[in-house]
Amino acid sequence: SIGFGTYSMKTVEVTARDVEVILQDVTGSNRLQTWSICWDIFMKSPFKGHGYGDFRWTFLKTQADLFLKTGAYYHTKLAHPHNELIFWAIEGGVIPLLCFVCFSLWFAIRTFQKRGISGLFYLVCFVPVIIHSLLEYPFYQAVVHWVTFCGLIAFISSRQEIKRCYTIAVPVIMRSLAVIIFTLVTTYMTLAIQSLYWLEKYSVTPKLELLSNIWYPVEHGDIVLSAHMLQQMNDVNKVWNEKELLECVNWLQTTIKYDPKDYLYNYMIRVLKALGQEEKAEHFRLEGNYLFPNSGF
Repeated sequence: SIGFGTYSMKTVEVTARDVEVILQDVTGSNRLQTWSICWDIFMKSPFKGHGYGDFRWTFLKTQADLFLKTGAYYHTKLAHPHNELIFWAIEGGVIPLLCFVCFSLWFAIRTFQKRGISGLFYLVCFVPVIIHSLLEYPFYQAVVHWVTFCGLIAFISSRQEIKRCYTIAVPVIMRSLAVIIFTLVTTYMTLAIQSLYWLEKYSVTPKLELLSNIWYPVEHGDIVLSAHMLQQMNDVNKVWNEKELLECVNWLQTTIKYDPKDYLYNYMIRVLKALGQEEKAEHFRLEGNYLFPNSGF
């Protein structure tokens, strides 16, 4: 309880800001403008959603259409809507949203029924984490909050009254499998943390030799590759051959498909012009101007 209380107080210090500051986005636009666009996106496909991982593309296209109509443009680097529920509603549709809401209501009612008024105090521990997920980063970008959220659920559930206990004989193979899974997960998490440590060092001091300290990039391999490619593209003294330029085109096409950014379009236009592919360069220039009208390609 002391640990959760300390965490709550520290989080409150961060979240207890002026309402205007909370609503203010890093790009200068507030959350309400972002959520207004997200509502339009959700209403286009409320049942099946727009597909997992497609939020950024969908948001950029919707915002581009809005710019053509009203001239209003808010975000160029928005990767999530600063709201966990809106994020899932847009990508997965109404079904994941209802699952989240129903589980939350069931858990809250069950805790209150089992623990009475003390259950209410347990539920209050969720408030700072929930506020953060609804106004700032979603859980996939705020690992500490995700672990805290799951830990709170496990802790509160363990305090519930257990009516029935079952003893299940576990064969040796299952025990061995449990050890193997634990070893693999621990190894994976250790490699991921080590990769993040050196990537953080690289973000402060962009030197490629820092990335060579990464043992194995796990799921951060794309980030490491991006760092190498962008470092080479920014090297004005590098002499490129046709094979290297084609490799850059392939990498840029894959990266833009999953994470479109204005500077990637600039690189793509430069590389295609260097290859003499003026028609493709013009296509990416038009697409870039459509998605990022204020970038001036």
